[in-house]
Amino acid sequence: PWVAQTRPGGLVLLPWGTSFYPAGLLRLEGGTGRGRVVGSASFMALRAQRTPRTSVSDVHDGGPVAVSTTDLHPWYVAEDVDPATAIGLRVPTVQHHYRDGVLYLVDRVSRSWATVEISTDCPYTVEQAGPRKLWDEVHAAYRWWQEAGEPTAADWLVTVTPTAQHIELANRG
Repeated sequence: PWVAQTRPGGLVLLPWGTSFYPAGLLRLEGGTGRGRVVGSASFMALRAQRTPRTSVSDVHDGGPVAVSTTDLHPWYVAEDVDPATAIGLRVPTVQHHYRDGVLYLVDRVSRSWATVEISTDCPYTVEQAGPRKLWDEVHAAYRWWQEAGEPTAADWLVTVTPTAQHIELANRG
């Protein structure tokens, strides 16, 4: 409705992100509903719009846990806005948080989870369970981001229509 209520040439500024990462402040042009992230911003979401935070204990069913290692430091996937934006778009419904030196990845929808222990020594221990192998998906999305030329959060073009939201990697040439 905001885009429809904005005159051509007008602007709509709003917070935008994924369940994985709040990318920042989105600037949409009135009349077209197209725009990009123009900076960082944090807003408190309305209660009705908040994604419920999920913990491993909410989804862990006691099933088998796969243990492996990774050379990719968790900070690079979860705390750097540019790869985290791409990961959030490529690995839908996944949330992350840190506690006691561990990165937690959780997906309430599939009831999958992963943990990566953060230590000073590489490789880092990974545990994951559920139908989705969340760390594997996040790691693959990070590699995709690298191969795509490490696009910034502002390189994504968002189009909002009355019925949908479309996101694509804009031509950076």
